[in-house]
Amino acid sequence: MTLDPQSRPRRSVTARRGRMDPVPHRPVIAGTLLGLVVLVGVLAEVLGTPSALPAPDADATAAVTPTSSIQSTAFCTQNGGADLGAVDVVVNTSDERRLGEVATISSADKVPVVQPLSVPPRGTLLVHPAFGLKTGSLGSTFTFSGGGVSVAQAVSSPAGWSMAACSNQVNSAWNFAGGSTTSGQTLAVTLYNPTTSEAVVNLSFQTASGPLTPLPYQGLVLAPGAVISEPVGAYVQGASGVGTRVSAQSGSVVASELATWSAGGHSGLGLLGGAPAGSRHWWFTQNTATTGGSLAFTVANPGPQTVSVTLRASLSDATVPSQHLRVPANSTAVVVGSRTTGWPLGVPYAVSVTSTGPVVVGREVGAAAKAASPVWGSVSGTPLASPRWLVAGPTGAGKPVVPGAAVASLAVLNTGSELASVVVRAGGNRQILASFTLGPDAMVVLPTSSLRSGSSFVVTASQPVTVEADATPGGAPGVVVTPAAPLPSSS
Repeated sequence: MTLDPQSRPRRSVTARRGRMDPVPHRPVIAGTLLGLVVLVGVLAEVLGTPSALPAPDADATAAVTPTSSIQSTAFCTQNGGADLGAVDVVVNTSDERRLGEVATISSADKVPVVQPLSVPPRGTLLVHPAFGLKTGSLGSTFTFSGGGVSVAQAVSSPAGWSMAACSNQVNSAWNFAGGSTTSGQTLAVTLYNPTTSEAVVNLSFQTASGPLTPLPYQGLVLAPGAVISEPVGAYVQGASGVGTRVSAQSGSVVASELATWSAGGHSGLGLLGGAPAGSRHWWFTQNTATTGGSLAFTVANPGPQTVSVTLRASLSDATVPSQHLRVPANSTAVVVGSRTTGWPLGVPYAVSVTSTGPVVVGREVGAAAKAASPVWGSVSGTPLASPRWLVAGPTGAGKPVVPGAAVASLAVLNTGSELASVVVRAGGNRQILASFTLGPDAMVVLPTSSLRSGSSFVVTASQPVTVEADATPGGAPGVVVTPAAPLPSSS
């Protein structure tokens, strides 16, 4: 179902009691920390307004667990969301109706607007968070009366569209990998403070030439409920494969990045979620380099030591040479898979990334110039393998987030050393759509005909696997990816 945009949103309790003070845009305070997020953390499982949510202790939220991504609270940040046709996809994995609300504020507003929510059992709700707000970037806090709810976000413009998972936590540190500031490309960071305490944030960047710490991006002050966006290219110029570090001197925030690409009348965009810490293992379940297109991986090393990194491509019927590289401290490296000798063209394969120290990895996909729009997209890898996954499709009750949006394929990779039995179900009615076995390090791609245009999917395996779902419209596999979230075993 779709939230009726004609229903009257109400101003929050905070708004009725008094307007919040304007947000200082760039006060400068010295200091830099280390950071990074992936769908983690646990916040209160009670219904409440954003102003009532306490900021969790940073140490308590540092652990990444695959069971924490389905909670009763979620936070979404969208650069230019009010201008980009933002839509949030709310999936209820429980057998009970979930009542709640979403409080959204834009960078051009001083108080949030609250919309009531009612998500049917095993149902999907499309929410338009920018309704009633001015233009600008968005920060949204979702709260529900119970758990079992997953929230993803989508943005669209004439350049293209993209989806990413929303976070279940606030954190003092976030890291990103991917996006560029070369000609025709832009990159922007959005910060949202949904807590009751002021946050002071530093931004720093890793590039192939080394680290950059722009002075104007140190000591950014976010009042409670504030959201701001900062263009990376203002101070990081002509850099391909950028790593971004968000570090809070005090308080906690939620962060995302928006990357755009445009050349010769063709374009695309990528909405990137962050990670609270680097990892020594990353996976990209389905990768297909197309004729005339491009496929590249950005490895960002936010740590103080050089790391050795291996990218291994997996094919069921062939041996593919691995790629080995060293990434210096506080820098990035780019591996162009579409130009790597021995890596296939036109055939899907999985890519696993291992390193001697924590890194962050992202992927950029470009389609041939004559392909359907959008022809470019960017996505973060996953550092988690789980026996259960929820895939949030780009539709709700048959209504797409953008015209014609649907899941085009779903891929599953067995990351373990034993045979895995896998079942794919429609998330709403639990109907089995496919069942199969996967050998160690094997991957399978299910086409649209097997998925029957479901709005969400649940993947269950006998041991940990990774999952990626590609969406249409898009010029090539991987240009638009729908979010997949690890599920608790009991859901």
